[in-house]
Amino acid sequence: MQKKYKNKGVILLAVSYEDESKVKKYVKQEKVPYIVGGDAGSTRSEYGINGFPTAFLIDPDGKIAWKGHPAVVDNEIEKLLKESPPKSKGFLALKSASSAYNNASKLYKKKKYEEAMEAFKNIQKSFPNTKESSKAKKKIKKMKRNSKIMNMIKQAKAERKSEGWLSAARVLAEYGDQKDAVKYYKRIITKHPNVPQARLAREDLEALGVEIDDDDEEDDEDEEHEEDEED
Repeated sequence: MQKKYKNKGVILLAVSYEDESKVKKYVKQEKVPYIVGGDAGSTRSEYGINGFPTAFLIDPDGKIAWKGHPAVVDNEIEKLLKESPPKSKGFLALKSASSAYNNASKLYKKKKYEEAMEAFKNIQKSFPNTKESSKAKKKIKKMKRNSKIMNMIKQAKAERKSEGWLSAARVLAEYGDQKDAVKYYKRIITKHPNVPQARLAREDLEALGVEIDDDDEEDDEDEEHEEDEED
């Protein structure tokens, strides 16, 4: 959850009624990636907690927006982000923006350009009117001017899409739906012939006894529309 929402202005905080020293030991041992507090026995009565675990969502104004079990909190978080997006002012918000930018920069340094681009875009959306948002905007412009980086991003997107199509094709083939499986295999080969998944698609088609025509153009308006939307 921390990884999923870290670039959206959501701060994850956990508290335990157990001794603080015990909690610190656990956090260090398990490398828990978010804030955890101990000795929080009074929190149980203050917040009216009757069972464990219990999750709370607190909006940007400091009011409790939701209370329930953590297993169903994801939909509530998405709903709250739309209704009450994070504010750019305040120490915690600024700290989150700085952390998000640092994480995006790490992705960039590791040459994970597609993930970095998405992270910088999320900073602009989640933390408008901050210096991190301005820095992210400049970084995005710089990346777009670099043809090598943009080609790497394009390749990464192609591989990600092709991996999804390959998985779908193999599931369909396994359950006897060869016609639709072939459709997905050919989609990979015709749209992204230079990705590793294209070679695997060719091998799978050969195993199915299906002839491969590289000049075959697939008529798939929905897929073309999907690609236009993403670009």
